[in-house]
Amino acid sequence: MTSAPQGVSAAPLFLSLKQEGQAGGGYDVKLNFQGCILFLQFKLTDRMERASAREVREGVLTTPLFRMHLRSSARSDQHQLLLDLETAGNAVAYVAATFFGAEAIRIERSKKR
Repeated sequence: MTSAPQGVSAAPLFLSLKQEGQAGGGYDVKLNFQGCILFLQFKLTDRMERASAREVREGVLTTPLFRMHLRSSARSDQHQLLLDLETAGNAVAYVAATFFGAEAIRIERSKKR
């Protein structure tokens, strides 16, 4: 379902890694719909299973948990650019997969059959 009355009228814009961290960037995909612009930043995650994970030690989360990493501001302005887009009233989100490993992918595929 899209907010565009006649569906998508243009192809999504995919930035290069270099463009993501420069002015006007900060996102992986930009989808232009009539009345709605959605900025998504896709992230890979690390599955944390041990109780020694910082989030578990601090009592914030329990295992298993997934941790994503943001690029440091010394290497990229990506996170600040996303914050600026959100402050300007845009819909902005970090996105990560809801599965882990090849076995999880096989399980998810078999559920859809």
